[in-house]
Amino acid sequence: MPVFFCFFANIHLTQFLNFTMMRLKINILIFLVFLFSGSGKCQIIVNAYASVVSISGNWIQITNVDEQFDSFDPGDKIVLIQSQGAGISDSSNNQTFGFVDSIHNAGHYELCIIDSVFEISGLPVSLKLQGAPHWNFNPSGIIQVVSFPSLGFNGTYITSAPITCKSFNGNTGGVLCFEVQGNLILQHELTVSGKGFRGGLKSLLGNMGNCDPSLYAGIHDDLRAEKGEGIIQLPVSLNSGRSPAINGGGGGVINNGGGGGGSNYTAGGRGGPGYIHKCPNNDGFGLGGQDLQWNITPDRVFMGGGGGGGHDNNGFGTKGGNGGGIIILKCDTIFNQGNCISVVRQANGYGAASDSDDGKGGGGAGGTIIL
Repeated sequence: MPVFFCFFANIHLTQFLNFTMMRLKINILIFLVFLFSGSGKCQIIVNAYASVVSISGNWIQITNVDEQFDSFDPGDKIVLIQSQGAGISDSSNNQTFGFVDSIHNAGHYELCIIDSVFEISGLPVSLKLQGAPHWNFNPSGIIQVVSFPSLGFNGTYITSAPITCKSFNGNTGGVLCFEVQGNLILQHELTVSGKGFRGGLKSLLGNMGNCDPSLYAGIHDDLRAEKGEGIIQLPVSLNSGRSPAINGGGGGVINNGGGGGGSNYTAGGRGGPGYIHKCPNNDGFGLGGQDLQWNITPDRVFMGGGGGGGHDNNGFGTKGGNGGGIIILKCDTIFNQGNCISVVRQANGYGAASDSDDGKGGGGAGGTIIL
């Protein structure tokens, strides 16, 4: 039975690594798919993704299938994970909005094996598993299927480039997972920083009125910035304002309030207070995301919550930072080669952009790494 080590918040585990990548499947396909990040650094993605529409016994109906980097085939392992689906106790416009009432199955994940795949026009639409899922996943939330490839050859996998994942887009992404049947030799970083829950948008431009700290939940307009994304799905009518979206930071409000920080294991910090001449009581800030430490177990983990957006009336406000994603890594041993400061495994949240005026977004929370 594997031992799980969970790391949260902004994680820098210094490692050293080596080279080469293979994806061994029944038909022995090799995927070497390279991406270029904003910094120009070559990265690879090793997973396929899909959204779950429904689960009936051991059958899973899927949509939003992304097989650009891997595929879903009979005999393959997958990770089934509920990214969103928690509930809140109060959905009215007040300061208790956005705090968790029932976690439901948000964050639960499990490893499954595909028995067969039903396709239409070459695209998977249903997966039959070798046994029904253990957890009672709720398709009214966001559930995704992520391939869990076995990398390497003859019991060894040596990295050839940094490995990352698809960014979470509200349906799929934010998860990097794979196994090695033996030794993982690292020479490059494994990073899902900023790949988790998305930061909230800054407010619409224009309103220069007095501070209104009563704007806890409402529409995205020139009074309220968006809340950061978290483990609850909010309707558009409630996705903005000061209160958090469980682990998503609250948005800043008129005038120039800053967004709250996202959260994961620990709570997020509150945003900047707002323009002093319009907010004399310093209460235009977005609230920080709620901590989830009492809900985290070896089979329930979360992406980092997004930071809330800042209130903007002069064009210099900023959106919230994205949270970190999730890494699930299974192997017998990890070997490090090179010098000890050259490589990191990280699931950091991203900070918000800074400027000289208006409300700034809150930072995204760190994600999770499971070994």
